[in-house]
Amino acid sequence: TIPEINENTNIQELIPIQSEFKVFIKSINKGLKVKENDKLLNFKKNDKYNHELTLLVEKDKKIVINHKKNNSIEFDLLVVKDKAPTIKILSSAAIVNKVSLSFVSRVLDDYGIKNITLNINKPSSYKHFEEEKITYNLFSNEGGTEDNRLVENYFYKFLADIVWAGSNTSLEIVAKDYYNQTSVFSDTLKLPTKTFKKQLAMRIL
Repeated sequence: TIPEINENTNIQELIPIQSEFKVFIKSINKGLKVKENDKLLNFKKNDKYNHELTLLVEKDKKIVINHKKNNSIEFDLLVVKDKAPTIKILSSAAIVNKVSLSFVSRVLDDYGIKNITLNINKPSSYKHFEEEKITYNLFSNEGGTEDNRLVENYFYKFLADIVWAGSNTSLEIVAKDYYNQTSVFSDTLKLPTKTFKKQLAMRIL
């Protein structure tokens, strides 16, 4: 509500990025003007006295509404910057029963997590392979409406049968937020492999 006072008014607001700023103005003043950083804006006229303005706020803005000759109201919209996700390992990657990989991770973001993936990168000794990595989806919220700011993931997978089994490799946990900011946690380990006792099986391996 614009106060009915004969002086300029300044209002400061801290808002999330990508917010929608909406103003409804009731005024009989035909010379009503709205500016954004000295740029004149067009606003919607609902009827003779009621006006409406909607803006998407992606960065800091100063909106000035001149509702009388020498009187105005200013909105200083200060955007709270979106930080990249943070990744924390609650339980380090470990080989279970000599054949499976297990770990527990936690990803935290100030606005929301879009997706989390695990990449097992190609070992250096497999240069002839076209595939650069094997990817597992740990979490996905593509286009979802839920506010997923904290995601804990328990990963347990039998890996002793993949073609890179028994080789040294690097693991990457990649987390992305809705602003496409990416964080990466990496670790190195030796992939599990099956142990065979029969000579024929060992020769095939």
